[in-house]
Amino acid sequence: MLKRVLSYIGLAALLATSVCSQAWAAPSVVDVSTLQCEVKDGAPRCDDKIQFDMRYEQELREGRCRYRSLEGLPVGDRWFDRCVDGFIGAYAQVCLVGQMGRLGCGAINHSGEIVIPLVYDHIEITPHSAIVAVNYNGKWGFFNLDEDRLLLAPQFSRITSFSEGLAYVETESEDITEPGWIINEQGLRVASVPRKIQVAGRFSDGLAPARSDTLWGYINNKGEWAISPQFYYAGEFSSGYATVLAIDKPQQWAIIDVSGAGALFFEGGQHRVGEVVGAAVAVTFGCESEPAVATSVRCKRMCLELNNPEPKAACTKVIETR
Repeated sequence: MLKRVLSYIGLAALLATSVCSQAWAAPSVVDVSTLQCEVKDGAPRCDDKIQFDMRYEQELREGRCRYRSLEGLPVGDRWFDRCVDGFIGAYAQVCLVGQMGRLGCGAINHSGEIVIPLVYDHIEITPHSAIVAVNYNGKWGFFNLDEDRLLLAPQFSRITSFSEGLAYVETESEDITEPGWIINEQGLRVASVPRKIQVAGRFSDGLAPARSDTLWGYINNKGEWAISPQFYYAGEFSSGYATVLAIDKPQQWAIIDVSGAGALFFEGGQHRVGEVVGAAVAVTFGCESEPAVATSVRCKRMCLELNNPEPKAACTKVIETR
């Protein structure tokens, strides 16, 4: 099912062009057509990039909401008009209808204290970062929770969340020579990125996925190509690995390391490989038509640990839209 190979023609050769000075390491190949697993409740999951704090849940009453612990203790006394998802780290997004009937969103902490004013259209809390992206009237800015202040007022048309102390921002402009910028946690510009490069993900392991025309690659914190554009798709790095979709073989998924070298390849049968999360990756396969919904398919999803990519016996069932 899982075999070692000394060379892998096609995608391996393509990936090797981005790291010509490095010796090609022998990759592993997973034949998806041979994967078998038993669907079980509680099977390992590795497809959630954002881990919610499961010690808290939402409580609903007369169309309003708040959070409470699993022991039933409320998180503060205030009720809200909308509670978004759950706690991510120490914070949760909540919204309240204010003046003129406008819904304003912000954040609370585990004590129920409002730590981001409820004035924004939407916020994006990032695990392990005190800097939260805030959106107002279609423009993005950043709020610093550690300093209890607005770091950058909403002014950007495109951003990425902060990670490894960096984020990407871009203002709307008709001037094609106007670059985007990599900024630090003080809100200062540290590197420019040509507008023709579309940064599409957060920095991780020093790299961020980016696209030029139809091809994807990775830039470094100087805004330069570290792994040249050569993929149909490129995911964010995690624990030194990232998922890519090959250009020379449609639907050929692979896992690469930070040098661009291929570490794990997938072949055989229809399948999809998720983004790497904590040195593991979710593989979706074995899809069958869902009798109850004509536009959906029922699939199996299995976790593979990249440091020990032997298939596990247990997997979960997922319903996907065609």
